[in-house]
This record gives sequence, structure tokens and C-alpha cells, in this order.
Amino acid sequence: MIPGFYTYQLRHNVSSKQIIEPGLTAINKVLAALGNPHKALRVIHVAGTNGKGSTVAYTAALCQAHGLTTGTFMSPAILDVHDQIQLNGRAITPTEMATIFEQLTPFSNQLTEFELLTVVALLYFVQQGVDVAVIEAGLGGLEDATNVVVPVASIITSIALEHTRFLGTTLAQIAYQKGGIIKHAPAIVGRVPKEAEQVLRALAKDVPYYQIGEAIKVTPTSYSFAQVTLTNMTRALQGVHQADNMALALTAFLQLGVPMDKELARRTIATTTLPARFEQVLPNVFFDGAHNAASATQLVATIKKNYPATPVTFIVGILADKAIEEVLRLLEQVSQQFYFVSFANERAADAQEVMLLSQATHKAVLTDVADFLKQEREGITIVTGSLYLLADLRKVII
Repeated sequence: MIPGFYTYQLRHNVSSKQIIEPGLTAINKVLAALGNPHKALRVIHVAGTNGKGSTVAYTAALCQAHGLTTGTFMSPAILDVHDQIQLNGRAITPTEMATIFEQLTPFSNQLTEFELLTVVALLYFVQQGVDVAVIEAGLGGLEDATNVVVPVASIITSIALEHTRFLGTTLAQIAYQKGGIIKHAPAIVGRVPKEAEQVLRALAKDVPYYQIGEAIKVTPTSYSFAQVTLTNMTRALQGVHQADNMALALTAFLQLGVPMDKELARRTIATTTLPARFEQVLPNVFFDGAHNAASATQLVATIKKNYPATPVTFIVGILADKAIEEVLRLLEQVSQQFYFVSFANERAADAQEVMLLSQATHKAVLTDVADFLKQEREGITIVTGSLYLLADLRKVII
């Protein structure tokens, strides 16, 4: 359930379907009845296993810094449904959300919750006359509700095994689903395994294909694509992987045909932030939404680089459909101090069951996380595993 969304559904008598049916038939039917307003939008569409949120944040910040009215649609919520839909970095207001919902009463019980939210976002961006909308796919890409858009650029940030029940059990199958957002516009691709790359290249055979390591050159401090080169780059977002997310965003921005102010771009990248990406929320307490093996690997690399000799305490709450043991083995490389928590989500794994999967020498189930985080302890504390957990904690400690 999307936090805060049901209030609008109840108030405006717009129910959502409880069964997820693959495909875009239902949402296309509703949008057609509304006059297909979304087809007028200029969209940068972002899919991938990891890195979507940071890439969206960088892309939107670059667009906004260059004077473009910018809409962003992201998942999941940081606090509640409002922050998933933003205009120039400002969350949609309750009044604006209610105004959109007034148009949706005739379509009760025709869409799933996420499909309904996608329609709200698209209508809002059209209503606000955005110059560009940066839209993050929810699950996969090919059959994701957001894939109704016609992009000016499609970004595939990364490919790794995830949501195998829905997306497939091989990298090639997952790449096919993620790459389904590639249409008649340039495809901008991060570092992906060869098996996935072959699929993405085939999907992009009729459009320009720009991949990191080939057309896109990036180091921790520099970026180069076509005739554009930027040096002396810095980033507020921590982690070596953020250089790649930065490069994808810069390349996507260049597809808009807007002249890039290099110094402005450099400053924008340096100051862009995003909640739950190695975010310090209290003294020596960090939130990081590492929820699969790839993102856990990145988190471990960040810890090794920034805190190589510092004791680390992990607090882990994770969804049951994730590769839990693989994530734990990675995190156990840098700590043997673990606390496990349950949280209010129908897909959440039970803390006791997750603890039994841990091989850490010091481990326990934690009930009052907020109080624990406010206590002083040696080293740093990192809360990780699920963005849904972080959203719940953010409301009570920040």
C-alpha cells in the first residue's frame, strides 16, 4: 500500500484493483478516455535494478538548474505518496492531488494502485506544463505502468537478479523486461553484464546506443560524452557507483538539446542529494536502502572506503522476496554486530526468521528501533534492507 494514497481514493470514491494483471491495456484505456494527455510530455524514462533513484535525482536537478520546469515521479515513497510526485523538487500538495482525483472518479476499480498513481502523476505534469518529466519505472519496464510514455531518452542504470518471480530468472530475461522502455529514442546504459548487454543492444538496434565505458567515459572526477567534457567533479552522494549514475544523468540531459552550462552542471552534481542513499540522519547514524546483492555490494564498498577502521552496527529490515542470505553475507564482511527488525509491510520478512539466516557472531531482534538509534554507541550505525522500513523510521526520528 502506498502511504497516504488510500485517503484520496476513499474521499473521491476511486477504488483500485487488488489483482495485478501484466500489460498496459487497462492504463492505456483510461488514458485514452482522458484524451491521452501524456503523449504531449517530454519524458526521460529510467529503469534498472539499482541506481534509479540517484539517476533520477541527478537528471531532475540538472534539468531544473538549466531553467526547465521539471516533474519527477519516483518509487517508493520517502515519507508518503506526495513526495513520489514532484514539481521542481516540491512535492505535490494535498490540494493538487485532490484536484487530479476529481477527474478519476469514473475509473474506479479499473486500475491497480500503482497504475492509478501513475495516471495522477502524468495528469499533474500535463496540468503544470512541465518542460520535461523524469519518470522512474516501478517494477521492470516492459509491462510497468510508466511504460505508456514516449521518451526522448531511455536510461537503463544496471541489471541484476531481482523480482525473479515477475521479471524472470536470468539476467537476459530481466534485461528484456527492463529494456522494454527503449523505444524510438536514444538508449543510455550503465555497466551491465554481457548477457544483459546483448539483449539491450538488440532492443536498441534502431536507435542510438550509448553505454558507460564506450561512448560515455567516466571516472570518479570526470565525465566525457561526444563533445562535452567535465573535470574536477565532486558529489555529495556517497559511493563510487554514484559516478556512473551522474554520467547517465548528464548524458540523458544532453539528449534534450538544451545547451549545457558546464560550471552549472558541475555545481548541480556536487550538491544533489537523495534520502536513504548513505544518508546521515543522526550523529553517526546512516540510512541506506540496500535491498539486494548489487546494492549491498555498493554499500560495503562505501563503508570500506569511508570508514575502513570504524566499528559498524547494522539494523536490518528486509522484504521476504529478496535474496536475504546473499545480502547478509555481503554485509557480514564489514560487521559482526547485527540487529533485525520487523516493519509494517505485507511483504516484510519476520525479524526472527531473518536473524536465523545471519552468521554474525552478535545478533538480536530489536523492537524499539527509534529509541535505539538515539543512544550513543561506538562507531557508526547503518539502517538498511528496505526503503519501506526507512520511510517508517524517518517519520519518528527525523
